[in-house]
Amino acid sequence: MFFRGLLVTVLATIVLSLIAAFVNRSAIETDLTSRIGAIYTAYGNDWVKMSANGRDITISGKAPVASAQNSALESARSVYGVRTVINTLEVSPPVSPYTWSIGKDDKAFILGGHVPSTEMRAEIRKVSRKLYGEADISDRMKLADGAPEEGWKEALDFALQNVEHLGKGEIRISDSVVTIDGEAANVDAYNKIAEAFRGGPEAPDGYILASRVELPAAKPYIWAIEMVGKKVNLTGFVPSVDAHGEVISRVRERFQSEEINDKLKLASGEPTAWDETIIYAINQLKKLRAGKVSVLDDKISISGEALDNPSYDSLVKAHVPEEMRLKAEIHRPAALPYRWNAAWNGSHLELTGHVPSDEFRMKMSKIASAAFPDIQVVDRTHLASGEPKNFPELVTFALSQLKNLKSGNFSISDKDLHLSGKTPDEAVLEKLKEAGKPEGVEYKLNVKGPAEKEPAKPEDKSTDDLKQDAGAISPYVWSSRRIGSEIIMSGYVPSKEIKSKLAALARRIFSGSKISDEMKIGAGAPDDWLAATRLALQQLGRLENGRVQIKDRDFSVRGQTFLASGREELGMMVAEGLPDGFTGTANVLVKEPGEEVKYEECQSLVNSIISTTRITFQTAKADLTQEGRARLDRVVYTLNRCPSAKIEIGGHTDSDGDDASNMTLSQKRAETVKAELAAAGIAEDRMSAKGYGETQPVADNSTPEDKAKNRRIEFKLEQ
Repeated sequence: MFFRGLLVTVLATIVLSLIAAFVNRSAIETDLTSRIGAIYTAYGNDWVKMSANGRDITISGKAPVASAQNSALESARSVYGVRTVINTLEVSPPVSPYTWSIGKDDKAFILGGHVPSTEMRAEIRKVSRKLYGEADISDRMKLADGAPEEGWKEALDFALQNVEHLGKGEIRISDSVVTIDGEAANVDAYNKIAEAFRGGPEAPDGYILASRVELPAAKPYIWAIEMVGKKVNLTGFVPSVDAHGEVISRVRERFQSEEINDKLKLASGEPTAWDETIIYAINQLKKLRAGKVSVLDDKISISGEALDNPSYDSLVKAHVPEEMRLKAEIHRPAALPYRWNAAWNGSHLELTGHVPSDEFRMKMSKIASAAFPDIQVVDRTHLASGEPKNFPELVTFALSQLKNLKSGNFSISDKDLHLSGKTPDEAVLEKLKEAGKPEGVEYKLNVKGPAEKEPAKPEDKSTDDLKQDAGAISPYVWSSRRIGSEIIMSGYVPSKEIKSKLAALARRIFSGSKISDEMKIGAGAPDDWLAATRLALQQLGRLENGRVQIKDRDFSVRGQTFLASGREELGMMVAEGLPDGFTGTANVLVKEPGEEVKYEECQSLVNSIISTTRITFQTAKADLTQEGRARLDRVVYTLNRCPSAKIEIGGHTDSDGDDASNMTLSQKRAETVKAELAAAGIAEDRMSAKGYGETQPVADNSTPEDKAKNRRIEFKLEQ
């Protein structure tokens, strides 16, 4: 009985112990798996599956990346109480294609695709929060191996920086391709995307960039082209990359010597007649000395100063593209100074100089006819802007004073007024002296009374000169033409002496050319006629073929220059450089570029030029003469035909002076020519300048003629 009771007690104890051991084992297993699971969840390793056998833990599952497998093992082993970790984990194969993306919808951002590590995921989240502040950021990224070895992080940074320019859309990285798709936030944002995805400095190396972002419409749609000095500024919008290239190509074609400042951006919403409008605008700007042509939706605005009167007329009459409206604030070329003149000889009144418009010309004619009734009024004025503010008042005052004279002249030069001539009696003289002048002007009165005699004229006239005293020739016309290598001078000159001087000047300017003198002697030349004629011959030297003419006080030049700069300088001379009382027009074209030739032929052409027309300098100086500068135009034109040839510019002197001074002077002259060629568009890296002094004469230095031959510039060309 005792033993039976003992046996029952032992069995009960064993059973209770087994129950206690089972219960305790279950609690341990639950505790361990709970703590390990918390670590996995915290580090994003919730893909791991676990089972416990007491203190032994078995982990299984497919790790997205190799580093995650190692992390899962180390996490389990680090938990206190774990005896062993049985690893049955597998690793997922690398993902291909390897993609990552960031999407934007209004102010919310979505991170998606693959990342190679939890550390990288954390870094992306940190950078995103820094860039986008309090915006809603959703993390849908997954761990995966297979990220490109080079440039992937730079591509991520590029995407994170540019996604903010989207209103709605996504930037996706797929292997080595970065694609942006969606809608830009606005026009400026679109242009930032376009610039970045064209391969800007922040673009990741080795990646292909693709943009599928829709081009937003600009409202209003603005485009403008403006001429400022030697620079053409382009601003506003163009509807496509192709349209942008077309605009730049057309502008470069029309403005070959100007700097192009391109600030154009992309935007849709262009006018219906876009292509025609842009061509029209570029062509119109070419007719302005300075100004702007702008497009605002369906309106075209043109403002500025025309190159010349024909350009002004063309600007006003040009056909405006269909569906476009024109607003023009165009000024005729400004005359500086602004001159107007009325000459009264007792039988007819001659008006010359500038007037601002045809409307004013008609009013002036009526005022002149009222002041000089039954008198022939000859109007030789030219249209020009730049008149003084009170110009109508000044002209009215001038005619009201001039009509009191027996004969005389009233001139206006900006705000300087000058009346000269003879009065019929002393009373008129006093009346003129007492007359008040318009406000804001300087008024000089140089009028003689009837008792004052003109100074006696010299009597030492030639027979030919005396023949012309019978009457003044009107109109008084002189001209000079350049036809190939021949210069033909014709028309009237005041005397034999002046005729000889002009012929000598022509021989100097056009050395090597045939000079044909068809000039006749005749009275009637206006004041400063000789100065104007000398200037005309100098300007003819810049033309390949052309004509200069002086008709009374009208100066005109027409023909063809070798360079655009020559045309511009001729225009400036006509506008600003004529003697007082003269007005001018220039109708000058630029010669089309010549066909490219080999450097040997180019050398031959240059030699031909300088053999007949030397590049001349001021005596003992390195400053070019007017003739020397004009002759360089032809040289530049020729050198442009062999653009790859290297050019040595050699300076040479005669034997006057010491060797060292001549060497220095020749070097400076060569450098002056180099600078002129560079200013005309010849690349500086093509050229070198070398002074030879008097060491390489081509003639004896015993006569002035031979010394002149030794003072020269030579050009040596090499491939």
